[in-house]
Amino acid sequence: MPIWYIVALFYQSAIQSTLFVLYLRSKRPWPRFFLLWFLFVFVIFPFDNFIGDYHLFLKNVFNCVFLGFVCRGLFPEETKRRIVLAVLLYETSLVLCEIFGIPLMYLLTQKKINWHDFDSFQMIMTGVASGLMTVFVFGLLRVFSRTMTGNMKMLSYLGCLLVNNIVLVLCVCQILGFYEPFFFSLSYQLVVLILFGLNGAMLFSLARFVKQERQRQSLALLEETYHQQLLLYLQNGQQEEGWRRIRHDLINFLDEQSF
Repeated sequence: MPIWYIVALFYQSAIQSTLFVLYLRSKRPWPRFFLLWFLFVFVIFPFDNFIGDYHLFLKNVFNCVFLGFVCRGLFPEETKRRIVLAVLLYETSLVLCEIFGIPLMYLLTQKKINWHDFDSFQMIMTGVASGLMTVFVFGLLRVFSRTMTGNMKMLSYLGCLLVNNIVLVLCVCQILGFYEPFFFSLSYQLVVLILFGLNGAMLFSLARFVKQERQRQSLALLEETYHQQLLLYLQNGQQEEGWRRIRHDLINFLDEQSF
């Protein structure tokens, strides 16, 4: 393994650790940063390298589950849903790199991708991938603010969208980049069921949300109408009371004049 590849591994692990440390609250971020960096370099990378490029789903499932448990232990003050969203944002940054990196390499080389060539072109593309990961990580941190996780419904929709996009991109990478018959004989049906389930649940929830929103708007319009009618009634009542006082005062004045 060349030196430039090791440097890129250390840098990308640092960027990925930064995502978790900046997104999840902690009183002592630096020890957590170095521990995450150590786990990325000496646990996640060796395991992913051992599995190989032909089992993308297995690698990503392991990474998500492992990072979820690690973050739960490192950030006990954080809620589970924010930890889940942090892991999904991590996966999204990797997926965005795959979306931009794999087509670019294919267009430039016109051949099947081999990540273990370690030639000069691979060195350049590794540098490009590191730059893209930096941009995507800090872009995701800027876009997805912490306040968004306070709404459970919004978090559910966001999680479904992120998982849906992640699974779709992994399918495309499995087809175009690392074709494996084992995936299509066993795992493909499960992936399709997961996609149908996610999209079906999200569409059903969105339909309920639209219905509830229409009911809420109707009630708000009805309440506003009642409020305006009440104000009009009170104004008319005050005017009638004023006319009664004027009439009473006028009658008293005429009575006093008659005497």
